[in-house]
Amino acid sequence: KEISEVAIFAANHLIEYAKKEEQGGGKSSSVGGGDPSVSFDQFGKWYNSGGFSLVPWLELLDLSKWDYTLKTNNKNVAIEQVPLGGGEAAMTAAATTTATSSSAKRAKFDDTLTPVEAIGSPTGLFESGAAIGATPQPLPSKPNGGVQSFSAMFGEPTQSRNVVSFDFSGTAAGAFHIDITEENLVMLRQLVTRTGFASLTPQHVESVILKHSRCERRKYGDTVYVISRQQFGKFIRDVVPKEASKNFDANEIENFSNYFTNFFTCFDYNWSDLKKDEVNAKELMVGFSFLCAGNKSSKLAAAYDMLDVDKNGYLTQRGLMQYLRAYLTMLAGISLLSSNKNTTTQIRKQLMSTKRNDAFLAVENGAKWTLGHFFRAFEAEHARSGSTRNNAVAFEDFAKWYTEGGYAVAPWLELLDLQKFLSLIGDFQAPQQPQPAAGPAAQPQGSPADVLFTFPLAKERSLVVLRDDAHYVRAVVSEMGLLSLTSEDIWTALSKDVTKKLGAKKSSVVPVDQASFVECMMKILSKSKKPSEKSSWANFSPEETLKNFFLSFDLMQVNQVPLNQLMCGLTLLCGGKKSSKLGFAFGLFCGDGKSGKKKIQTMGHGDFIQFFRSFLIVMFSCCNQSLSLSADTVSQYISDTAQAVADAVMAYWKSKKVEKVKFDHFSKWYNEGGFQMAPWLELLDLHKWVLADDEKIP
Repeated sequence: KEISEVAIFAANHLIEYAKKEEQGGGKSSSVGGGDPSVSFDQFGKWYNSGGFSLVPWLELLDLSKWDYTLKTNNKNVAIEQVPLGGGEAAMTAAATTTATSSSAKRAKFDDTLTPVEAIGSPTGLFESGAAIGATPQPLPSKPNGGVQSFSAMFGEPTQSRNVVSFDFSGTAAGAFHIDITEENLVMLRQLVTRTGFASLTPQHVESVILKHSRCERRKYGDTVYVISRQQFGKFIRDVVPKEASKNFDANEIENFSNYFTNFFTCFDYNWSDLKKDEVNAKELMVGFSFLCAGNKSSKLAAAYDMLDVDKNGYLTQRGLMQYLRAYLTMLAGISLLSSNKNTTTQIRKQLMSTKRNDAFLAVENGAKWTLGHFFRAFEAEHARSGSTRNNAVAFEDFAKWYTEGGYAVAPWLELLDLQKFLSLIGDFQAPQQPQPAAGPAAQPQGSPADVLFTFPLAKERSLVVLRDDAHYVRAVVSEMGLLSLTSEDIWTALSKDVTKKLGAKKSSVVPVDQASFVECMMKILSKSKKPSEKSSWANFSPEETLKNFFLSFDLMQVNQVPLNQLMCGLTLLCGGKKSSKLGFAFGLFCGDGKSGKKKIQTMGHGDFIQFFRSFLIVMFSCCNQSLSLSADTVSQYISDTAQAVADAVMAYWKSKKVEKVKFDHFSKWYNEGGFQMAPWLELLDLHKWVLADDEKIP
């Protein structure tokens, strides 16, 4: 019965596809108005355009795909499992084991050691260095016939063994694939470790590249950051830590310079509307995330945010195309890395020639093919839910698609995890995070794998967010039930209870003592929704947590803190979107200016200092970094940064003859470049902490 249901399910999808094909072409092969007959060519087209996700078990007709799995010395090897039914079911890989080969080391993955990422992974696809097809068509380990490797288009085929290969033969790119060889990976490992890129977060690298870019406003309102070849050279010299570059020998200087130059040239698309020797800095940065610290989920989220230049919270179809193309372009560039200086020089010349046109058109088509798969699934999801379809794609939409089967379409995104990528040729340990200029105490110790974000602060300091910090935040919001409450929910009850208890007039700036604050908050939390499962934090105490929260604001140790500052800090830990949290918190610091009979909400310089300071206090309180600094130093970091950002906001609007700033003014400043100065405000979106930490918000 089950087999029959599966066959009927797949057949119905195929028939529906054939009907649409007929309607589109104006032809009919049906008899008497019934179901159309399906030719083998139509079946093949349906299968390659997405049908393979419904009937992935047909891949088992290729015995070689069984063979490589079974040819292992490990008797407990787990064979990849595929679902029998359910159109939206995705292939799920079983726990993978270490596979061996007589020729070379293979990928080493162990699900007992690797945390499950928020964005699903076809981990099993990398078992024993197997060839991975972006389409379900089989691919030989080395090019033959008309199938052409991207790297072979720019020089003699390498003798190095292919470690992984991505086939785009079923796309408009024609017979084309990207091969990553052992030599590529050896040179990539040398590049990222010697230059220190493996210890830099994408956010940090982005902040440096934007310093060397110019911002252009296009006639349709698009904002584009452009970097020239000359400025790119300055960016590389700026971003590579001085401690690393001073140890380069002459050979490394030449090789690394050529590698980075070739990467830049890969992004200098002929069909771009930019001038020659200019590229989209944001798109280049998305590609460069391959070289940086962080896991796949955090990099995907960070890159999505980078391309959302106007901070709308989504990407359009055009933006998503840039997103996918940037990754593929960089992967193609990595496939050109060579240990031979003559080969690298040859590649550099070929990249500047007309030969590059066909090669990068193939990359472009590969990205379009992937985008098409996404939008078909996206539209189907909208149709099922009955919502109106639009081209606004949130990161959550893309992550859901990838987790639920998109990884079979774009398996190359798995290589964003640098540790996983380089482990294909053996064990790889990322280098230690370098210390910032502020001094050895300013940065917590630990491997880069523990660092989720590094945010710039005033005077060349940094706020460093570790994986442990995300664990702490998740535990606090879960144990206290804060995610079930919005900032408005808490403020309505808190301001009422505090003013009643103190017998004070209702005001956002009423000073409150520690005992009153804790008592009123505990009353509110007693009604919040707590997690149903038993806590793993045995000694957690909401009262002690709230006491410490209060003390972090009571810098003068007078047991009095304005209620609006405490509430502003609490917004970080509440449920809700970043934009709504910012809007709410803004209102906490507004004066009572009036325009006619209508009350307006505006903030001045001093208000902004308190506004930014309140957020920063909680962020530092949640981070291990503060434990390695004195209280005075933390206070100085916060004060200097709040002052600097407040200065920037007021200077921006003063130049436009605006003295009192409304929330709309603040939003415009942030979206037009302020996010570069205060990127830590992005932490108000708790999903970004949770996604980066490979967990779901409870």
